[in-house]
Amino acid sequence: MHDDADHSSVRTYTTIYVWLVVLMLLTIVASYLNLGPLNLTVAMIIALVKATLVVMYFMHVKYSGRLIWVYSAGAFLWLAILLGLTFSDYVSRGWVPHRLPSLPTAGLFERPRVLGETAPAPSNQTRSNPRAIPRTDLSPSSTTKPTATQPSGLD
Repeated sequence: MHDDADHSSVRTYTTIYVWLVVLMLLTIVASYLNLGPLNLTVAMIIALVKATLVVMYFMHVKYSGRLIWVYSAGAFLWLAILLGLTFSDYVSRGWVPHRLPSLPTAGLFERPRVLGETAPAPSNQTRSNPRAIPRTDLSPSSTTKPTATQPSGLD
């Protein structure tokens, strides 16, 4: 077993605590700066540094064996995968139109509209149901009658 005196000192914990407070203040200052698209990147870098300090010193990973290092690296890798997938979803949402017409898929494959252009013409569904009242009658309309080619559902 190794000696805990060199890394469990009050001085080490105080130094890391001071660094965490400085990074917290840096996070607050960065939140008031208008960095444009870099706001999120700066905040995540600062958060990553703070998380690394906490894991390395307060969770004693820095002075642990190789197996603990492997598990810690795996946890950070998993966190990077989750954040990467989340941010890729967030970044790709710019293509969704702001106002979708009444049909669920209408407008998804059209070019994005420029602000100030006219809205698309209402669909047949909108014309027949201007208040967008949900249809509760799910039976077929009276004009459709079962024929020999349409199964009646009793087969």
